[in-house]
Amino acid sequence: MHCLLPAVLAIAFVAGILAAGMNYVSPIAFARSEMRVILATGFSALSQGIAAYKVAIRDVPIAKPDGTLPNDLISGYVTAPRNLDGMAWSYGTQPRTWVCSFGSVTENQWKGIVAFLEGDSTGRVGMSTSSCADFNPDGSPKTSPETPVTFPTTVFVNFAI
Repeated sequence: MHCLLPAVLAIAFVAGILAAGMNYVSPIAFARSEMRVILATGFSALSQGIAAYKVAIRDVPIAKPDGTLPNDLISGYVTAPRNLDGMAWSYGTQPRTWVCSFGSVTENQWKGIVAFLEGDSTGRVGMSTSSCADFNPDGSPKTSPETPVTFPTTVFVNFAI
């Protein structure tokens, strides 16, 4: 009987450690996953908002000179999607209609962007280190998959509408 209490306590201790370990999420995996989710939901919401705007107004929203999301799009057709700290959404119509998430990213966020691009089957998503409006002659977004040497680095992830 005197050995029963330490045995029960040892089992409870091991069970507690196992339960805590099963709920652990690696910060690296979290950063990658968060980047993929933000891009997927943001591009989807903005694409749907622009489509609704086109139906109602019969034209695409007019791009602002500073590249920010147009007020008439945000106020009536879509809520501005969440983005990571240090990143922003941009919108333009040259050389074609596009939305872009740009800013400074860590190495793990970069890897999340690469995973997002690898999962894209539409050919409408690209990544650049130079600008949001970086498109190939056929209208598809350019992609710069080479991993930078230093982080954080500035990246532009664009989505052709």
